[in-house]
Amino acid sequence: MLDAPVIRVADHREAINRVLAHYGLGPDALEVVPSVFDWCKTNGVPGDHIGRMAICLCNWETGACRIAMREQFSGTDFENANAAMLVRGFRDELDRLNTSENCLLHLLLHEVACHVIKSTEQVPRDTWAFAELDKHDI
Repeated sequence: MLDAPVIRVADHREAINRVLAHYGLGPDALEVVPSVFDWCKTNGVPGDHIGRMAICLCNWETGACRIAMREQFSGTDFENANAAMLVRGFRDELDRLNTSENCLLHLLLHEVACHVIKSTEQVPRDTWAFAELDKHDI
């Protein structure tokens, strides 16, 4: 079980903005929303997972990037995401996601990876996010 029952993105916004800036993204690239699923429906983005934690929409030709992220997460939300990464082969790396802050940072980096490595594939984005994790604090 992770250390915090709920983590609120707004409580970490200053650090999140520094991470975004490190990769050439402004604070407006991240929209914090109550429900990513509902945000997708409202914005005409296909979204099939009601519990989706975040989504990144990038136009690699123009460099435009929009990330929508839920406004808060429980330890269970992160444990479920980590279980999916375990299935994808990230057994050793998951030891680094031992706090809610590290989980939030990895989630943010996973979405930023879409912009940086120009991929929507999960495994390359997780790999990149783990490689970048120690460069930042939230």
